Amino acid sequence: MSGRHRPVGGASRRSLRTPRALAAVGALVTVTAVAVQVVAADAEGCGSSSGVTLTVAAAPEIAPAVQDAADQWAHTEPEVNGKCIHVDVRAVLPADVAGALAARVGGHLDVAAQPAATPSEPDIPAVWIPDSTSWLHRVMAVDRSAFGPQASSLAMSPVVLAVPASVAETMAPTLEAAGAKGLVQTALADAREAIKDRRLPKMPMGIVDPRRDAASLGGAMLLRDVVMTDETKAGDLIAIYRLINKTRVDDAAALPQAFAQGVQVAPMAEHAVISFNATNPPAPLAAIPLGPGAPALDYPFATLNGNPREIDEAAAKFRAALTGTQYREAFSKRGFREPDGTAKAGFPAGSGITAETVSAAPMDNPDRVAQTIGYWQAANAPSRALALFDLSSSMSAPLAGSTRFRVLQQSAIAGLQMFSDSSSLGIWTFTSDHRELTPILELTPENRSVLNSRIAALRPSGNSESALFMTFRDAYRMMTETYVPGVSNRIIVLTDGPSSTTGVKSLEALNRELENIAVVTKPIEVTLIGVGNGVDRAELEEIARMTGGVAAYIEHPEQIQSVFLQALLS
Repeated sequence: MSGRHRPVGGASRRSLRTPRALAAVGALVTVTAVAVQVVAADAEGCGSSSGVTLTVAAAPEIAPAVQDAADQWAHTEPEVNGKCIHVDVRAVLPADVAGALAARVGGHLDVAAQPAATPSEPDIPAVWIPDSTSWLHRVMAVDRSAFGPQASSLAMSPVVLAVPASVAETMAPTLEAAGAKGLVQTALADAREAIKDRRLPKMPMGIVDPRRDAASLGGAMLLRDVVMTDETKAGDLIAIYRLINKTRVDDAAALPQAFAQGVQVAPMAEHAVISFNATNPPAPLAAIPLGPGAPALDYPFATLNGNPREIDEAAAKFRAALTGTQYREAFSKRGFREPDGTAKAGFPAGSGITAETVSAAPMDNPDRVAQTIGYWQAANAPSRALALFDLSSSMSAPLAGSTRFRVLQQSAIAGLQMFSDSSSLGIWTFTSDHRELTPILELTPENRSVLNSRIAALRPSGNSESALFMTFRDAYRMMTETYVPGVSNRIIVLTDGPSSTTGVKSLEALNRELENIAVVTKPIEVTLIGVGNGVDRAELEEIARMTGGVAAYIEHPEQIQSVFLQALLS
């Protein structure tokens, strides 16, 4: 079966099903707000009109070190097939390169910004040096063939907790006794009290949106590990993420200045603390190490696929030069460690940063990265959803000491907590037909109460019919016709069994109707949750397949929160 509402090509399901209108932004070579082009000096005897030009897009903080190494390397007159290699280093935010690479294949990567314009091939670098391997995995979720097989780490900068030096002094006993763990527990205790009292915390945490900043992603992963000790704590994590989002700053460059506005702790890369303190600020920062296994920025040297052979050969030679020993001082003097965590000569220690070897780990687990970003999105990203509740009589059947319908109610109430305050939600119920229980409402505190009370008052009907196909078709049409750009538009189905043939006779008929309804620029995300052992899994999974959605199942009440949340984040 085929249709415009289904994913196409080999890219990820969601990315290619979310072709939002691309905002016009400058190509990488012209984004003056985030990119500074620095051209390596030619080696003597290599004219600028000849040779092979190797274009390198590097994270802004490491670009000067890459440039220094390129300048030194140029004096060795590197060449490919008798042609001199000229290295063109461009300082570009990883989020902007990632967005452009996703747009290159018609996909979209959520980097908390307007979708990137589709770049032309000359605007794509031959080599990308982002600050973290996590970026490579995120791009590969959209384009599996984006990079060559080898991505060598050039440097390491562990994620630390940055605090004003004055705060570190007052917290010295806590830090000496429990280190970063004690600081995090103190901040979390304050945050939980702030959530309960509906106030800002006394120890505000600064953060950049983890979808845009790898060091902040590391901080979000740390909080997830500490808060979500089991799946039942997902709601707690959502609440913490929402709280710290209130003190979020626009980008990493603004984070040090946020301390002057009251922020007292923030996840930052070690090199960023070093760079800030090197400016001799009136209020320097102290770096609290997170300990063995903490997340780290690892600066992978990734070659893009599709380059001419000479460019790939030039990239291989430049990678060998950068990973060798000859040009390492260019990195160490700027506060970068070796990939193994050692600090070489010239490393600027101080303010809680020592030259001792650190044990930290790249953020190279794509599932863990995706799940952390998913929780952050669920907590803070706006969405517009329509929930479809099955009220057929079979919902009264027992399920592990409860009933299918009771589990459905609990699922819906738990799921409602996961939507951000900037989201909106409506409810339809269905048996042999469907009706609107509530229109799509903004999730104000008052409307949350209305939705919860309406859900709690629902009861199964005496009707055995379950017009799932027809209800889903009508919901898909309504959501498409009333589509709101810039947010996730989603249908959530909660049902316990196969569809009756009322209105829409078969899956094939449903697929044909959806093909006629779907609009490629108005993607609808679909989450189907089957409750109990009477669910027709093949049916739900086929609907998920034809819409690019996800199907999940609840067979025991204790699975409610984890299944609902994982389905919502998929």
